[in-house]
Amino acid sequence: MTIREILSAIAGGSVKNGEPNPLEPAVAEIAQSHNADVYLYVGEISTGGYERLSTFCESSSRPNAVLILTTAGGNPDAGFRIARALQHHYATIKIFVPRYCKSAGTLICLGANELVMGDRSELGPLDIQLPKPDEIFDWGSGLDMVQAMNFMQSQAKEAFLESLMELKSAGLGTKMASDVAVRFATDLFAPVYGQIDPMRLGEMQRKVRIANDYGERLAEKANSLRPGALTKLVVGFCSHSFIIDRKEAKSLFNVVRAPEGAAEVALVDWARKLPSDLSVGAPKVLNLSKSSGGPTNDARASTQNTSGVIGGGGGAGPQVAGPGNQANPEPAQPAAAEAANATGAQ
Repeated sequence: MTIREILSAIAGGSVKNGEPNPLEPAVAEIAQSHNADVYLYVGEISTGGYERLSTFCESSSRPNAVLILTTAGGNPDAGFRIARALQHHYATIKIFVPRYCKSAGTLICLGANELVMGDRSELGPLDIQLPKPDEIFDWGSGLDMVQAMNFMQSQAKEAFLESLMELKSAGLGTKMASDVAVRFATDLFAPVYGQIDPMRLGEMQRKVRIANDYGERLAEKANSLRPGALTKLVVGFCSHSFIIDRKEAKSLFNVVRAPEGAAEVALVDWARKLPSDLSVGAPKVLNLSKSSGGPTNDARASTQNTSGVIGGGGGAGPQVAGPGNQANPEPAQPAAAEAANATGAQ
């Protein structure tokens, strides 16, 4: 199956026969110039996607890897495993971000030695997303309760100090004014604090540490982050949907650049135009650089066609892994981030 046929199947026919297709020569040039295997990962970050990419990595043919990554997020454990697998099998990793690479996708980027971001590319914060109690399909940041606690603490302190100063100015002694101010602040905030479940708070704090602990391990090996960048990614942004464009990313990551040369520009531009709903669906994983004309290393790719993107045809073309290419595919994990609107970058 040719790259055109595979990508046309995945993109719903956006690569049509008879149209100029810059992808095949672009992939070949990037694979040669970077001495790298070239992978495409589109969709939710999940354990199934990790397994499929790992299968390709285990038959790697070059010392370096280029990963084209488009995702709205997903399972942070799977994101860590994906980045670890790439680090294990390759000397250097370059991640191309054509459009959205949010949440768990950004976590994967921490394991890369270099990021290539287009003008409309965006990363996202690493605050963990948790299901809201008593809500269906509604998620919230693990930082919500922590930030609420910090806000209430500052408000209680401010209420105490203001009351103390007013009572002192009214002529009360320091001890009496302090006692009255303490009772006032306690009575004011006790009902609010009484609604907090300490077990739930502890659970959230532990889960917030997931991104931080995984990020430390990935960034240490790749030397990918500037000082203080991990803390900012985990707790420093006001919203999980906050857009980190290329200019912002340069303040966080050590090596970030725009696509260079016709091949990189063509590849990023094509991947950017993929239907946006692919970024939140079941992952599609392709080895774009697999040389044509030889048998595939995954026998299933030539015998199964359950996903609609896998075919035989003599074993030519890139390897493909989709939702139907495993005997026991894992169920997709719920997405842990929403994609934000695209933005320009400097």
